[in-house]
Amino acid sequence: MFNKSTDIMRIIINIIYKILEDNFQQLWFSTNQGLVSMSPQIKSMKVYTKSNGLLSDQFNYNSGFKDASGKLYFGTLEGFISFDPKNFKENPYAPPVYITNFRLFNELITPSGENSLLSKSTVYGGRIDLSHSQSTFTLDFAALSFNAPEKNNFAYKLQGFDKDWTYTSGNQRAYYSNIPPGKYIFKVEASNNDNLWSDTPAELEIVIHPPFYKTIWAYLVYILLWIAFFIFIAYSIRKRNYIKNKRKQELFETEKEKELYNAKIAFFTNIAHEIRTPLSLIKRPLEYIMKEEVSEKEQTENLEIIDKNTNRLLDLTNQLLDFRKTEKEGFQLNLSVRISTR
Repeated sequence: MFNKSTDIMRIIINIIYKILEDNFQQLWFSTNQGLVSMSPQIKSMKVYTKSNGLLSDQFNYNSGFKDASGKLYFGTLEGFISFDPKNFKENPYAPPVYITNFRLFNELITPSGENSLLSKSTVYGGRIDLSHSQSTFTLDFAALSFNAPEKNNFAYKLQGFDKDWTYTSGNQRAYYSNIPPGKYIFKVEASNNDNLWSDTPAELEIVIHPPFYKTIWAYLVYILLWIAFFIFIAYSIRKRNYIKNKRKQELFETEKEKELYNAKIAFFTNIAHEIRTPLSLIKRPLEYIMKEEVSEKEQTENLEIIDKNTNRLLDLTNQLLDFRKTEKEGFQLNLSVRISTR
């Protein structure tokens, strides 16, 4: 799992003083920064330094020898070293890894602290709940491998935030800042000095809670407020249309009442004119009769005129009564068909 780019870069910048091939077709390079072994078959490399027991990391130019038994000799500034490659054995111990400390804004957080964020040590995993203002934190980790511990390698990832694993060999601390609200799992794995990785990573769940105005309840309130706002707008528009239509209806009714009033006035004016005419016609014959100077024929004609106009007045009076009845009780219209033949 460990990214070999770090070791490859070290070899590129190193100065190679001597190359020897052992009996297992493995190449050994003496450099100015340690001893490098490379296996072309499996394409793997290892770097040995003073931390692995060398006298010095600085070797001498062209100082190397392989004897008949396959033993290799290299000269350093502090003396020469010798070893038999067949005696080299891989470290079979895959070290467990633990998250040792949690720091918030570079301040160490412990379970025993007042109002601590931790209910137990991060060594045991668990969960840490943080507010949106506590999004900058640091995590320390360590591997239980004490055979050249400086050669231990680490890989860590904040699942949900990091896309790829971050690999490191010297630094045993992960820094994160301005992490957005959400649920994350910090994972870390470790290898021993022979690049043998642990099977099980250490994990710590980290939950960063959003501010109150970004919570689910806040969004529900926003939705309800928007719904209430749209309901209010719809109600206002409906009420405004209702008032507008009501005003139109009142104006229409006022106009109709005005028209009806004018029609009544016109009707009664016409009736008054109609009444005036027969009254004038009745009054004139009566004046002739009252003089008693008219003949019997003229008197009969005058009485006929009086009778005719009296009936006409009676008809107009009935029309007035029918009009009043129409307003008060309603008037039913009866249709009839009249056929005239000539």
